[in-house]
Amino acid sequence: MLFIAVLILSISAAQAQDIRLGIKGGVNFATFSGDEIENMESITGFHIGILVEVLLTERFAIQPEIFYSIQGSKYEDSSLGHFVKSEIKLNYIQVPIMTKFYIIEGFAVEVGPQLAILTSSKAKYDVIINDTAFSYDKDLSDISSIEVSLLAGLSYRLPINVFFGARYNYGLTNLDVNPYQNIKNNVIQLSVGYSF
Repeated sequence: MLFIAVLILSISAAQAQDIRLGIKGGVNFATFSGDEIENMESITGFHIGILVEVLLTERFAIQPEIFYSIQGSKYEDSSLGHFVKSEIKLNYIQVPIMTKFYIIEGFAVEVGPQLAILTSSKAKYDVIINDTAFSYDKDLSDISSIEVSLLAGLSYRLPINVFFGARYNYGLTNLDVNPYQNIKNNVIQLSVGYSF
């Protein structure tokens, strides 16, 4: 509903200016950040979705998007003869609203907010205790189901309507991933897409 509302407002504001529909996908390099974080490493995921770019002037545009994204983090901990290796995967439906400023033809700086809805959250654990190894999976039900982020990035659009993008996603919402109470998503996204 938010996406549709922003889309209608953007089209109305455009007043018959150029409108581009597009699809995009790419790779995520994701991890967690926070005061309690130690030994965290990034995981590789992906994102895929659709967008609408509404050119308000030759240099300024609004671009609402909606896409599916896999992110998370992994860590290792070794203490008192125990070893734990964990990989946490968070799946989101994300709705960013980007503002774009074209510095030169085809090359734009992007910035905007993002609302994300968590669709699933799972963790895989590999554990060694006193030389006994075992693994198990767990659903993480306590993680915040709504996340707010700030995004910033760059994009370049070729004359053949293919575009490339690099974007940084800085999470503002505490995720409360047990046993961590104050961690946030941090994601670098590299994308390729096509608009028409």
